[in-house]
Amino acid sequence: MRLPLHAARWLCLTLSSSPDSCDCSLCAALALWFIAIAFPFYGLINSIIGALTGSMVSFILPAFAYNLYYLTSAQRRLTAPKQPPR
Repeated sequence: MRLPLHAARWLCLTLSSSPDSCDCSLCAALALWFIAIAFPFYGLINSIIGALTGSMVSFILPAFAYNLYYLTSAQRRLTAPKQPPR
């Protein structure tokens, strides 16, 4: 008993028909097919990624940028408030 391949055979024949674009098209089609099979519920995955990256963009990234900007003592001296003369 053979299992039906549906459109997979047609897809393979179509992608392999032109020798110039065979490798690139076949790789792209296989990558997209794998992503579609691996992640059938995109909404749930999108929610999880948003929850994980939202706090990083809101809290961690600004603190990292601040520390990176004031990394050298020369930059800290330039932005320090000037003391009034005595």
